[in-house]
This record gives sequence, C-alpha cells and structure tokens, in this order.
Amino acid sequence: MIVCSVAQLERYVGLSPRLDMAITWLRSASHLQYTQDGTIAIDGKEVFATFSTYETKAHDEPLFETHNEYIDIQLVLKGEEIIQVRSKEGLSVATEYDYDIAFWQVPSDKSYHNILMQKDTALILFPEDAHRPCLSTTQSPQTCFKLVVKVRV
Repeated sequence: MIVCSVAQLERYVGLSPRLDMAITWLRSASHLQYTQDGTIAIDGKEVFATFSTYETKAHDEPLFETHNEYIDIQLVLKGEEIIQVRSKEGLSVATEYDYDIAFWQVPSDKSYHNILMQKDTALILFPEDAHRPCLSTTQSPQTCFKLVVKVRV
C-alpha cells in the first residue's frame, strides 16, 4: 500500500512500466475532465480507468477485497470516504477469486489502517493489500465520485 498526494505519485515511477503509464496519465490531469460514470482505456486492458458515483456505506457492511490481476490506484474526486487496508495474510476467505477479485471476512481484532480519502489523496493497492472501500466518514451516507485506475500486475 502506498498513500500519498497525486503530486507525490511521481516518486513511484520506476516500479513497473504499466504503473509508470498510469502515474503519467494521472499527473497529466486528464482524469479531471471526466464527470460521468464509465471506463476509459489508457492501454487497453493493461491499464484502464473506471469512474463511479456511489453512496458511502456503514463500517459493518462490506467485506475486505483483494485483486489478483490488477493493482488499484484509487482517488476520490468528489466527497470523501474511509478505506480500511491491511494484509490479506491471516484473513478468512468469504469468496474465492473470481478472475481478479476475492472477498475476505473482517477480522474481529480490527487490525487494519483507516485511510481518509479526500480530494488529491492517492492510494495504491497491490494484490496483497486487502481493502474495504466506500466507508462513510459520518453517520449518514455521502455521495462520492471516484476514479480507480487498474494496472495489470
């Protein structure tokens, strides 16, 4: 997991060519022109971006998830949310991998990091990073508009 501002993403150039492509695309601010839900190709199925509008959820609702085929770079463009992150090691499987995604039970010991996602915060999640996105920062749901760049491992 890497948490930083969009401006600091440049530090991580050199980790992989596809990640470099995603970071370059984000640093160009091309994503700021998008205001509707949808998917755009940056490099076919190797690097692509999804935009989605959703309501945040209560902290007792979602399971943790991991991705097997893709690294996520997540940015909240409007609104804010909490994403809980921890290693998938030691978690109990709720649903086995279906291509790219598996779901995991929430540990009772609350051994995870709470990442506050606001505008300009970038979160890079690798296959070993279990995460619970879309969690509310308040008692009531909030509307968010989010970008997730998917980078094939």
